[in-house]
Amino acid sequence: MKLVDLGASEVIGSWELGNSRVAIGHWESSRHWRITRTPKRLVLIEGQPDRHPALGESIEDWLIGRAGSFRGFEIEEPAETAYAKVRVFTDPLGTRPVYFLVSRDRVCISDKLSTVVLNSPSGAEPDWGGLLEAAVLGTLYSDKTTVKDAVLLVPGEALEFEGRTLVRRWKNTLPLDASFTAGEVMARPAETLRFALEKAIGETWTDPEIRLLLSGGLDSRILLTLAPGPRKALTVQLYSRETDITQQVAEVAGADLEVVPVPDYEFPLRWAYLVTGASHDPKFLTHLGLVQNWRKQGISGITHGYFHNTLYRSWAAGPVRRYPNQSSPFFEWMGRNGYYLDRYGCRPANLPRQFYELLSEEGKIVLHRQFRELSDSLISVIVDGYDLTFERRLMGFVARQIYFAGMLAWYEGVDVVSPVFQPSLWTWYTFSHPRDRERDWAIREIFLSLEHPAAKLPDSNTGRPIAHLKIDWRDRIRNQFWYPTFRAIYQSLFHQPQPYPESAMRWGSRFRELGTLAALEDGVSVLRDNPLFDRSRVQVALDAYRGGDNQFVDAICALAKFGQWQRLVTRPESQTEHVLLMGTGQAKEGTRGVSIN
Repeated sequence: MKLVDLGASEVIGSWELGNSRVAIGHWESSRHWRITRTPKRLVLIEGQPDRHPALGESIEDWLIGRAGSFRGFEIEEPAETAYAKVRVFTDPLGTRPVYFLVSRDRVCISDKLSTVVLNSPSGAEPDWGGLLEAAVLGTLYSDKTTVKDAVLLVPGEALEFEGRTLVRRWKNTLPLDASFTAGEVMARPAETLRFALEKAIGETWTDPEIRLLLSGGLDSRILLTLAPGPRKALTVQLYSRETDITQQVAEVAGADLEVVPVPDYEFPLRWAYLVTGASHDPKFLTHLGLVQNWRKQGISGITHGYFHNTLYRSWAAGPVRRYPNQSSPFFEWMGRNGYYLDRYGCRPANLPRQFYELLSEEGKIVLHRQFRELSDSLISVIVDGYDLTFERRLMGFVARQIYFAGMLAWYEGVDVVSPVFQPSLWTWYTFSHPRDRERDWAIREIFLSLEHPAAKLPDSNTGRPIAHLKIDWRDRIRNQFWYPTFRAIYQSLFHQPQPYPESAMRWGSRFRELGTLAALEDGVSVLRDNPLFDRSRVQVALDAYRGGDNQFVDAICALAKFGQWQRLVTRPESQTEHVLLMGTGQAKEGTRGVSIN
C-alpha cells in the first residue's frame, strides 16, 4: 500500500488480521487517536466523541446516541469464518470523511479518496461530472465523489464488510439535547442559544492549551467571550483591519494571542489534490502549509467557529424570492434551482462562465447533465415564507460545505475540537424559527446583552459596533412583479465590469512564482487530450494568465486541479514519486486506510 497521508506524521503503524491489512499515520502527541488491539480485534477511533466505548461494549451499541466529531473502524477475526469482519463508521454529522471503493479483488477504505485510488489494484475511473461540478463550484454539493463508484459515507453511516462483500449498512442519528424544549427555544431564542453555546463549549474546549482560531467577526469571538477562564488564541494575518480588531478582542479577553503571518511558501498544489480528493477549492488549502508551521510552534490543537454562520446565522437561507436572476449561467444549467448557487454559493463570480467557455461541446453536455442531476436532487423546504432548501442540503452533510476544505487541512496536522458539532446547538437549530436566525438576530442579541468588553468592540466585517442588522431596502421590493425589469435596467445603467482585484493573499502574483506556475502549467497540460476541453481555448487562457491577466487565475487553478486529479486516477503510478511524509522529507510505504483482499 502506498503512502498518501500528508500530515506531519510521526507515528506509522500497520497490522494484518485475516484477509485485511491496515496502515495508519499520525502525529505522536495527538490526543485524538485511540487504538485498542487484541490478537483477534483492532479498533481505531479518531477525533473527539462524547465518550469512548466502555470495556466489552460493542461498536454497534456504542454508536447509538453518540455525538461529537469522529470516525473509525473495527476489525474482528472470528474463528468460525475465513474472513475478518470490518466495520467502518463516521459521526452523525459526517464531520470527518470516510471513502470506500469496492473492486473485483479488493475493498479500499480510507479518510482520503486519493488513498483509495492509489490502492485500488483494478484501477479507478474519474467521475467526469463530479469533477466538472467540483471545478466550477469549488466543492461537490451532489451526492457523489470525483471517482466512479467510490462512495463517501453519509453522516452517521456504518458499514460492515465480510471479505469483499458489503453485508450490512446502518445509520445513527444525532440525539436531541434534553436540556431545553422546543417551547423554550421559541419563547426565548437568544437565551437558549447562549445556553447551547456555553454547553457546547464546556463539553469540547476543555483543554485551555487548545488555541481558538480567532478572527474579528462574530463566530469565533462568541466562543472566547463565553468560555470560562483564561484562553489562548491564534489568528492568521490576512487583512490589517481584521488583525487589529482581533488583537483588541484577545487583549480585552485576557487571551494569549499568536499572530501567524501568511508565509511565502510554494503553494502546495501537488499536495492539495491528495488531501481534498479533488472535492474542494485548492486555494483554501493554504491551511495545509500553515498547519505545518503551527505544529513547529508547539500548537498541538485548535478550536474554531466554522459553520456557525450556517447553523444560527442563516448564511444559506432567507425569505423566499419569487423572481431569481435569470441571466446567470446557473439558471441556464439548473433552472430556478440555480438561484441557490447564485445566492449562497462560494466561488468567484466570473469562474462559472469563464470555465464553461473552455469546455468542448462534449464537455458542455457532461456539465449540463451534472447540474440537472444536482437540481433534481434539491428538495424544496419552505417554512413560514423562508426558503431553507440550500441550508438543509448543507446541514444534512456538513462535509459538502466549501469551507470544509480548511478543516481537512487542520485534521492533517493538529487536534481539532469543535463545539459546533455538539447536540445542544443542533437541537437549538431544530427548534428555532428561521426569523430568529435571519440576519444574525439571535447571536447579535446575545452580544448586545453581554457586559464582556469583547462584545463592545467593532465587528471586523463592518468596522462598526455590533448591532442588529437593518433590512436592506432591496429586500422590500424583490418580490414585486416589476422587480426583474427594474433589476435589468439598473444593471445596464450602473453595473460596470471591474478589473480583477488582487486580494490580500496575492493569488495572481503568488501563483506566478516559478515553482507554483510550473505546477499549474503541469496540471493544465494533462488536459491537452481530454475531449471535455477545447484545447485551443485552454491554451489562450493559459497564455493570457502567463501574460499577467489575473482574471484567469481561478479558471487556471480549476483546470490544474482537474488535470492533477485526472492524472492521479488514470495513472496512479506516475504520482507516487511526489508523495512525501511531511516532517521527514522522505517517501515511505504505508497509508492511512483499510484494505480487504
